[in-house]
Amino acid sequence: MRRGLCVTARRLVASRTNALWHPPQRAPLLRRSLTTSPGATLPVAHRVSTLLGAGTGSGAQGSSGGGEQDGQLQVASHRLMLQAGIMRQAGSGIYSLLPMGVRAVEKLTALVDREMGGIGGQKLQMPLLLSAAIWKQTGRWESSGPELFRLKDRRGADFCLAPTHEELITQLFANEAVSYRQLPLLLYQIGLKYRDEVRPRFGLMRGREFIMKDMYSFDITRDDALRTYQHVVGAYKRILAQLELDYVIAAADSGNIGGDHSHEFHVMANIGEDTILRCNSCTYAANTEKARGRLLHHHEHHRRLDHRTLDWPALQAGLADSESLPYSVHVVRVATEAPAASAEGGAAREWAVVAPKGRQVNELKVKAHLLRHALAPSGEIVDITVRPAAAADAGARPVVLVDESLAAEAVDAAKAVGDFTLTEERDGCAEAGCEGELVGSRGIEVGHVFYLGTKYSAKLDARVATPSGTNYAEMGCFGLGVTRLLASIVETSHDERGIVWPVAVAPYKAVVVAMTPKDADVQAHARNLYADLQRSPYFANDVALDDSADSPGAKLHRAQLLGFPWMVLVGKAMKNEGRVEFENRKTKEKQFVPYDQMVAHLEQLARDHARTIGAPLPVGL
Repeated sequence: MRRGLCVTARRLVASRTNALWHPPQRAPLLRRSLTTSPGATLPVAHRVSTLLGAGTGSGAQGSSGGGEQDGQLQVASHRLMLQAGIMRQAGSGIYSLLPMGVRAVEKLTALVDREMGGIGGQKLQMPLLLSAAIWKQTGRWESSGPELFRLKDRRGADFCLAPTHEELITQLFANEAVSYRQLPLLLYQIGLKYRDEVRPRFGLMRGREFIMKDMYSFDITRDDALRTYQHVVGAYKRILAQLELDYVIAAADSGNIGGDHSHEFHVMANIGEDTILRCNSCTYAANTEKARGRLLHHHEHHRRLDHRTLDWPALQAGLADSESLPYSVHVVRVATEAPAASAEGGAAREWAVVAPKGRQVNELKVKAHLLRHALAPSGEIVDITVRPAAAADAGARPVVLVDESLAAEAVDAAKAVGDFTLTEERDGCAEAGCEGELVGSRGIEVGHVFYLGTKYSAKLDARVATPSGTNYAEMGCFGLGVTRLLASIVETSHDERGIVWPVAVAPYKAVVVAMTPKDADVQAHARNLYADLQRSPYFANDVALDDSADSPGAKLHRAQLLGFPWMVLVGKAMKNEGRVEFENRKTKEKQFVPYDQMVAHLEQLARDHARTIGAPLPVGL
């Protein structure tokens, strides 16, 4: 019975995901007789003058609006999203989305749904309030730190507000007794997440409540899981291409989520909080905390270090003349989940890392090395601290680790040698055969993908039934920040006049503006053109009308601030020559088009643009 239900469910999902795009429900056709008089009534949903907050947050006055002071608006996207009526602040790091913002989020969500469905994703919804019990099973209740919103119910039971759902989705999978015939299984949701940021800032860039897409994959083998991983990466590339964003895929650390293979998707912007190192000769890119590089000016150090470096007393004695040494020594202390008494075989909890002078020790690389070579004591590493060598405990004999840039050939202990330093700009690229150098640039992290392996499935007993028995599921996890993507679009796509929305997620693709509000004929022509566009499969429910009594200058300013990709200005040229003015918001191209050809002109633009970015056309066209 269960198998029959699963087959039926898969067929239902396939039937929905194969239809890549459905046109929105068309607005009611407007009777021409209603649009020929200045006082005619139109549906108000798409009238710019009736949209809550649209262009009124700061408009022409330049005040911030939304309850925030100008001094708080440190980045353009934050300021513009308030001015344009995309959002309003409800609290520190908490925002309400206004109608224009909701339309943009819904379009972005539809784009993500289409691409996730295209690779076989099945959408579900999980609760935001999570029991601490399952988090304690995986150890993340203790390791998550103060960013996790924790609370107690009236009975004193611990809960948290979901920042992510690895535990719950794994438990759900385990309880369904999934067969290998159902794999790969890709489950995803789009909804709110919570993180108690120490310093919320930049509007939707770093908030305490945000919208995220999180997908989780289940496979039989590591190779299968990595194949699924690449499918999701491909879908992310298509999403970002349709958003017309300049982005980089960078190797990254997996952090608290876990796994040994992950990549971040960064939208390149000067206000980004992450530094990405990219090779100027090949395609290599990585976050600074993960990047590998070659030290280009330390070759002389190799002949000065030999196997004696691995002996702590000899190394400690040499520190008396530290000024003349080409290296520095750092003591690394490791804290794990296991109590000190459980350290197996007297395994060390303190290491001495020998690094090139003037270079920082990379704690994440040290942690990865200890785990890779099983050098850490039992229990997961939850904290690493780096201190000067002089801070070593009295009588301690830390195990010595030597950075690979300093190790002489005589040092043959593979477990004692590794990449332990923080890679910097202008280091050499470490890719085989590449002679390039690494160049730094700032990025906004909008997506992160992880290969999790069996980190969660083993702890929560999530198994897959196969002909030869049961295996722990090989998992992946894939996040995409929806509201952060929205802010990144505005941050990287604006000018001195306002937002420049990409067509794919613009709240409205086009706006029709009646430029002379006191001219009844111009008003009627603008309303008729709006009605004609509402009948088009390309613009149904996706075109706005500004027939307000505001001045032409105020209307033009508002249309540019709100960022409508295509603006149609109906004015005196319509009465005198039968033409309307068209302006492309992104290219600033202006031209006059005969009134009766305007709809066809816009439809051709929509077709050409869809083909350029790889977006689907409306069904049947």
